[in-house]
Amino acid sequence: MSQSDARSSDVSCVSCRTSKVQFECPLCEADICSKCVMRPPQGSFFYRSDTPAELKHPHYCQSCFAEEVETAVSQYEETLALAKEVFVFFTTQKKEIPLVRKSKELLMVQEQEDRDVTILKLAYMASERGFNAIISTDVQCVKVRNEGYQHSVWSGKAYAAEVKGDRLERYGFE
Repeated sequence: MSQSDARSSDVSCVSCRTSKVQFECPLCEADICSKCVMRPPQGSFFYRSDTPAELKHPHYCQSCFAEEVETAVSQYEETLALAKEVFVFFTTQKKEIPLVRKSKELLMVQEQEDRDVTILKLAYMASERGFNAIISTDVQCVKVRNEGYQHSVWSGKAYAAEVKGDRLERYGFE
């Protein structure tokens, strides 16, 4: 009997102790059955530009999921909720914006499939940095043709900024 045969007969799920192990946790290398495997929600971290390697795996054991993934998912959802409330000011904006502070870092997003996704990714990056607006936003589209098939590729850039939300109405923004 080889070592691999001996190991496979001794292997059991770390949670329920069944011998029908199908997965291995990528973080702690514990054996997991299909009933006990934990998967992150579909589309997790889509708007996040720098997802850590430990959050890119398709399945986890229950303890690693509770420690690592659940906290990251809840932080991501909180930041995404803030990003959806971010004020967006395009480069065509002529009115004065009631700025509190402006980031010196230019936020850039490239090769996106949709204009709204591009803007929301820029807004997510701004809300990650603690800002509530993106200013000088420039979103551009390039048509890509592959023989008879054509699609658009979007890219955008903006600066993150902090604006006084209560003063926007006074400045003529609605």
